[in-house]
Amino acid sequence: MDEKISEGCRAPTRKGDKHCLQELRIVLLGHNWLEKSLTGNTILGRQMFDVSRDVKMCVRRQGVLNDDRRVIVINSPERWIQYSVQDPGLVENNMSACLAMCLPGPHAFLMVIPISSHRGREWTVEGPLELLNDTVWRNTIVIFTRSESPPISMLRILIVGPNQVGKSLAGNTILGDEVFPAGVPTSQCTERQGDVHKKRVTVVDTPGWHGRYCSEDTPREVQQQITHSASLCAPIPHTVLVVVRSDETFTGTDRLKIEEHLSLLGVWSWTRTIVLFTWGDKLGVTPIEEHIEQWPALQWLVDKCGNRYHVFNNSSKDVDIQVRDLLAKIEETEVGNDTGHLLHSLMKLQERNKKLDQSSKKSTRLLKKARMDNDLLRQTFEDKEDIIKTAEEKDEQIEALKATIEKVREKEERKNEDYKKEIVKRLVETERRTTC
Repeated sequence: MDEKISEGCRAPTRKGDKHCLQELRIVLLGHNWLEKSLTGNTILGRQMFDVSRDVKMCVRRQGVLNDDRRVIVINSPERWIQYSVQDPGLVENNMSACLAMCLPGPHAFLMVIPISSHRGREWTVEGPLELLNDTVWRNTIVIFTRSESPPISMLRILIVGPNQVGKSLAGNTILGDEVFPAGVPTSQCTERQGDVHKKRVTVVDTPGWHGRYCSEDTPREVQQQITHSASLCAPIPHTVLVVVRSDETFTGTDRLKIEEHLSLLGVWSWTRTIVLFTWGDKLGVTPIEEHIEQWPALQWLVDKCGNRYHVFNNSSKDVDIQVRDLLAKIEETEVGNDTGHLLHSLMKLQERNKKLDQSSKKSTRLLKKARMDNDLLRQTFEDKEDIIKTAEEKDEQIEALKATIEKVREKEERKNEDYKKEIVKRLVETERRTTC
């Protein structure tokens, strides 16, 4: 990899101007395909990258700048740079594929990172980039992107999670008042409102489901309450806070239970989910990111939520700042859903159309096979009819032959009987003559 990149950095220049490259080769890195595609389109000055879908492979586009310089932009696959490195070989393979598309090598790597208040954004790229060599780092430029949008004056927040994780306490912290009874199991959805940082905030607290230590299924009444909770944030919640204790382990069972219960809200829920860690004071000096890295299931959850997470430390004096930062993240989540949700819906529609097309082709194949089977069956019946007809004709011939044989036999029997009578008659006459 070093050799390729070094060659690329020594690309030929225009005669008489060693600082002006005739051709620029750029590789876009980052977590989000949409952000990278928008950046690539901005560089090329036109819509060259498709922003309507994510892509699982490297994509190459090129154009010509106003000064007649040729620009080649390589966009890396969607989400191959994750919160953590699950498959180091995937990072290497994707990087090799990108380099192969811009031989002899790229002049620069652009790391695209959206500006947001999401703490830990840098963690989505730090792990994978540790696998890359120093040459890549020396040729990397960080590009920060930002979407401008008007402030939101009203926020609708839905809080879900298992029992005894501090959902009601989190609701009280957000609204700045004891509006939810803390320490008492919530039996039904409860809605409360308040003015927080110049915003009208609606918080809906929900009944909790059984934790990993309880083998019983979540009661139907609780499932119905969780399903009903979204209607209290009509038309749709701005965010769903999945509450997780920061002082406990997080296993695959915890992950499966969260998946199961979020599915009750609908497919949109993951695009608006933020992981809210409670009891942040129990972490001590340990950063929340280190705690996340200890549990693969928790890493999966954070990544599934788009790396959106927040920590509440009620023992701290800056609770108001914690709430303000959380509201800012919720606003960013809503802004992201303005494009992200539409993109997700479009992708779902395309996927459904693809499945429908596949289903239609399969139905056509099945129909064609059914017709062939019917034709074969009809031919088989026709052949059988011919066989039956032939057999019947043979039976008729046999019966006719039997009748003929029977007539001949009867005729012969009559002839033999007449002959026998004639012989007896002659014997009698001969015997009479002899006696006389």
